[in-house]
Amino acid sequence: MKKRYIFALGALVGGAAALFLAPKSGKELQADLLEKVEDLQDKIKDFDQEAFKTTCKEQLEEIKTSITNFDFSESIQIIEEKFKALNERVANLKVVIEEHQTEIMPPLALADELEDEKMLETLQTLEDLEEVEELEK
Repeated sequence: MKKRYIFALGALVGGAAALFLAPKSGKELQADLLEKVEDLQDKIKDFDQEAFKTTCKEQLEEIKTSITNFDFSESIQIIEEKFKALNERVANLKVVIEEHQTEIMPPLALADELEDEKMLETLQTLEDLEEVEELEK
């Protein structure tokens, strides 16, 4: 219920600010402001507090019923089932990751070996070049 009053107050303040910031003459502004106040008063008069109270009571009763009929053991069972399903998915993901790693790792190791061989060849070539340069001197 407070939300409606806060909303109404915010609407009133916002409307007043908009009217004051609008480029109008004083008399036009006063007339517009009075019209807005009268509209707000009509809305407040039309507000059916009893209907609002009834709606709130009905919703409160629904919440109370939900709380009273809450089955704790059933909720635990549902949570356990979801937890088991989640564990199964994690286990399956672990298997997929392990399979993927064993498929990828050997080629990586082979690539490292080939790179090492190329580096050794390059070093050997550099050493040979240095020997040739020394001989030329």
